[in-house]
Amino acid sequence: MGKRGQPFGNFFTHTISDPVTKSAYEIATTGVTVGYAPADLYGLDLSFTLYKGEKLIGQVAGIGSTSAPVRNTTSHVETDDVESYIANLSLQPIEDLTIGAAFNSEPGYESRNNTVNAFAEYSLAGFTLDCEYFAAVKREKFSDNKTYKEKAWAAGLAYKITEPLEIAARYETFDNDRDTDLDGDIDYTLTVGANYEILDSVTLMGEYRRLQEKATDSSYEKTANEYNLRMGIEF
Repeated sequence: MGKRGQPFGNFFTHTISDPVTKSAYEIATTGVTVGYAPADLYGLDLSFTLYKGEKLIGQVAGIGSTSAPVRNTTSHVETDDVESYIANLSLQPIEDLTIGAAFNSEPGYESRNNTVNAFAEYSLAGFTLDCEYFAAVKREKFSDNKTYKEKAWAAGLAYKITEPLEIAARYETFDNDRDTDLDGDIDYTLTVGANYEILDSVTLMGEYRRLQEKATDSSYEKTANEYNLRMGIEF
């Protein structure tokens, strides 16, 4: 129990920047989790979490254009009761493969907001492949009296070339389920990077990140290019 990232989503990354799925779906708040993880049963891990408030829907609504429909705050007062929960399952059916799924449910305006998550991570011969998917299965009505069942996914591949050097790439997308594209809506993000361990506890990281945005005029898309550098020190 305590304030932490609750067990919904893994947000795999081998690069400096986090995937858009983390911005949308990470639930960092106070909660209580009870779990069951029997020994020698394919790494099975089951858990159930309770927490207060409506954390996820506010983040999802803020992804993309600032001129898009917003939550119906004139008719709905956010609850601060312990009515939100997460059910989570993961297992390792074979060596070096982890798969799992999770279900999140929060109260909302005239309807609960329910979201599913599925993920997998596999390592072989220096390669690590990971993928994660999120989808809304039930959503409250927004200020325009419509529901938007968004979905997002991210996939990454990393390779350990030598003991100190790793290269990685990740592709991700976020679909907000709107009929018309608006300026600022995300089309996709592509990230490539490298990590080099200079010393046992010092790692130099670099990445190139390309963010492609949609626009009101479908014939035009806005592109942002970023170059990031970071040094990480463990102690």
